[in-house]
Amino acid sequence: SLHRQRSLARVAALNVAYIILQLGVASAYSSLAMFSDAFHNISDVAAAIIALYCERLRQKAPTPDFPFGYRRLQVLGAFTNAVCLVGLGFFLILSALPHLVDPE
Repeated sequence: SLHRQRSLARVAALNVAYIILQLGVASAYSSLAMFSDAFHNISDVAAAIIALYCERLRQKAPTPDFPFGYRRLQVLGAFTNAVCLVGLGFFLILSALPHLVDPE
């Protein structure tokens, strides 16, 4: 619905503003925790954008190629978000390993 699409757009916009603030603080204090939270919020923005896209496509009428419509596209969007979060987790683990070996 239009209300859901507007809500998702607002969530994405607010998260982008918060990410900018977090990245500034993280770079000023060299905080890996703040960087990781900022990147997690980037994944939240990506998830909101994917959900917004899927919500718009979900409303399309069925076609000969997609006789049941696009309703299941939201599941694919959620799976895409999960894969991105797992990749982010691996990236953060690899980033944290040098700090565990040689803490400053």
